[in-house]
Amino acid sequence: MSIVEKESIMDIGKHCSKCQRIDFLPFQCEFCKLIFCGDHRKLEQHQCPGLQEKPIRRSTSPEGPTAASLFPNRDNDRVRINQLLKDPKPTTLKEKSTAVMKLTKFLHLQKLKRQSKTTLFSKKPNPIVEIQSLKKVSKGDIKIKPEDRIYIWCLYLKHEDFEKIDSLKDRKGIFINKNWSIGKILDYLSDQLSIINKNNQVDDIHERLNIFKLVKEQPELVKTSSKGKDLKNGETLYLVRGI
Repeated sequence: MSIVEKESIMDIGKHCSKCQRIDFLPFQCEFCKLIFCGDHRKLEQHQCPGLQEKPIRRSTSPEGPTAASLFPNRDNDRVRINQLLKDPKPTTLKEKSTAVMKLTKFLHLQKLKRQSKTTLFSKKPNPIVEIQSLKKVSKGDIKIKPEDRIYIWCLYLKHEDFEKIDSLKDRKGIFINKNWSIGKILDYLSDQLSIINKNNQVDDIHERLNIFKLVKEQPELVKTSSKGKDLKNGETLYLVRGI
């Protein structure tokens, strides 16, 4: 299994042969030679013919770490990051107009940056401690009752020069009312972050401001029919123009 390298960042993403989801770190099965995402890379997960044809080659400890995962080649990571950060230009109308693709590119770059800085002995953050830290720095309307507050991180992708954006340093902690509609939350976040929001004045869907969140590490549009109660404490919301 290997990462499929291409010249532009958009070419890195591949559709999983099982679920059709785009994955920017795809795996190629050594038996059936098809491409799969992280959720379907194992033989059992995509019902690979190799389960019966070549059972001897299956790992006896598929869940165990590999030498590559424990001791990754940081020099190669840095080379890949530098190549991807050369301000990739969109080449198709779909790339120019799809906020999901823009956000996916950004998240992939941020993931590569984190991987290049991660050490073998790095500790995973404690979710409880993370939320407590978020509450300390969050700003919002003091009129919102404590029991109605949802504490979230918010990040605005105001341009495509992703090298200048850091998902951890540039995010803002904000608390909202769980009873608000997503439309009102969007207006509120725009005001808190001093973002121009002309959703009520423009008809072009690519100029409209929208909220996205991650579901199983994939960008998903937060529909205006949702409520604040559908969001979770500690969740990161991304404000992006377009759909």
